[in-house]
Amino acid sequence: MAVGTQALFNNTGSANLAVGFRTLFFNTTGHNLTGIGAGALYKNTTGIFNTAIGAGALNSNTTGAFNTAIGDSALLSNTTASGNTATGYQALTSNSVGGIENVANGYQALFHNTSGHFNTAVGYQALFSNIGNIGGAANTAIGDKALFNNISGSGITAIGFGALFLNTNSDNTAIGFDALLNNTTGFNNIALGAQAGQNITIENNNIDIGNFGVSGDSDTIRVGSTQTSTFIAGIFGQASAGGATVFRK
Repeated sequence: MAVGTQALFNNTGSANLAVGFRTLFFNTTGHNLTGIGAGALYKNTTGIFNTAIGAGALNSNTTGAFNTAIGDSALLSNTTASGNTATGYQALTSNSVGGIENVANGYQALFHNTSGHFNTAVGYQALFSNIGNIGGAANTAIGDKALFNNISGSGITAIGFGALFLNTNSDNTAIGFDALLNNTTGFNNIALGAQAGQNITIENNNIDIGNFGVSGDSDTIRVGSTQTSTFIAGIFGQASAGGATVFRK
């Protein structure tokens, strides 16, 4: 079914719906397609099971399949990549060939991603800079501008506004407002709590829970702030070298 000037213009495929100016214009044998909005799925030829709602959504897609784009210019540049879901204005707009099985939900989420894959971005400009030419895979960013600056780091989890905002390296986990905010090249760090680990920049293998962390730390665990009391069930009177005794309550 076609509604709009030159919608489904070249179509021979089946079970397609095109609503809008030149929607699904180049489609030939692609089937089970839904395009709503001017230029949605404009270049699709043989791609199947794609859904595009919004002006320019999945505009450049040719053979990519099983993609969903909702929002103006969502998945705009996608050509052959498959299995992506983009919801929001310009979400995954730069995704092209190798960027498969990504989920972007939010304004410009995963905006620069081209070939990064298996990423999940939820929030305003989450994983904004992720490209994926070298890495940039298997990342999870939930929160406005979470993992904003990440380009090729992989295996990262950032939950919270601004979490791991400046991050460029891999295998970091930050949960909380601005957690690990200033980390750039540090890796294998874990931060839990608002602004936890915010003093970590290039250090590695740290765990900061409710603590800002200390610049220069590596292979260090810091729990709580000044004057924090710690009670651990099953441990009594055991002191580490140079440390205070931990008592069982």
